[in-house]
Amino acid sequence: MSDHVLFDEFQLSFLVPTDLDDAACDAIRRILESRPFRSALRRAVRQVIRPYLDLDSIRVRISS
Repeated sequence: MSDHVLFDEFQLSFLVPTDLDDAACDAIRRILESRPFRSALRRAVRQVIRPYLDLDSIRVRISS
């Protein structure tokens, strides 16, 4: 059993123009699903949280 409980959630949405062609949409999807992008996103979230010492004990999970 986990020693953490869900406290809050934030949703990150990516909006693309309705007239974007399939190739561009496929490229965007590949980027968003890529390991380097996910790693960069995790680093960015950690960087934002780091200055807030009261958040030191939380865990952040990024899901798809």
